[in-house]
Amino acid sequence: MAFSPVQGPAAQTATTSTNVQAFAGSVTVGNLVVVGITQIYGGNPPRDITSVTDSGGNTYTNRVSRHNAAGDCNNDQYSSVITTGGTLTVTVTFTGGAADSDITLNEYAAAAAISFDSSSSAEGTTSPATPGAVAPAGSTSLYVATYGDTGGGAITPDATFTQRQEIETSAVCPINTHDKFSSGSQNPSTTAGATIGNWVYSILAFTEAA
Repeated sequence: MAFSPVQGPAAQTATTSTNVQAFAGSVTVGNLVVVGITQIYGGNPPRDITSVTDSGGNTYTNRVSRHNAAGDCNNDQYSSVITTGGTLTVTVTFTGGAADSDITLNEYAAAAAISFDSSSSAEGTTSPATPGAVAPAGSTSLYVATYGDTGGGAITPDATFTQRQEIETSAVCPINTHDKFSSGSQNPSTTAGATIGNWVYSILAFTEAA
């Protein structure tokens, strides 16, 4: 059995020092939760992330952090293999005050133990955007990509990936999270409208034990 999606609530926007989102259903022990986070410089500047926690006390690890050189667009992804299940609420806390942020949550199942393999990220100002390739060694892999930009225009993720959540024209911070169950090297290409602005894009790869 390969990886499979379980659940993912709609993307959540916040303009405070925390961004809080709950899963609708119970999260299963041993499953993977991936948290995508984007910030842009709106009413508040992008801020460092103090912590990502949930109501079950699970440990979340930062897998990729890309803050663009212009200082107006951040992209982070965290993950946790769940040890305490249940109907979990995830809280992202920012340091130094309010942040303009979007977050996405996605739960994935696999038949065997799940391991983080690799990540890649990139930034730019032209479309299409790519995060850079990841090439896990496992024959069964999960790829989770999160894209954000400062333009707020239409976002079209790579056609070989499945879109899970999107806030396309948010005045706070656009986000698009998409994934793929495959193997080998993957480097998705996402297009954005004429108002793309500055973009940041990241991708994670996970494998399951043989």
